[in-house]
Amino acid sequence: MTAMPPPPPTVSPPSTTCASLLHELQIIRDEIGESDGERDKILLQLEQECLNPKN
Repeated sequence: MTAMPPPPPTVSPPSTTCASLLHELQIIRDEIGESDGERDKILLQLEQECLNPKN
């Protein structure tokens, strides 16, 4: 009788969340001096993409 192969390793979810990535992006933009209007526009786009992932 042959032994069953071990199950594939489980993949743990990434430890980086959308919120933490957005926070890091905001820090970088503060450092480079991007305008508030442009920053808000792009952050809104990114938040929407994070909240509505495409299947």
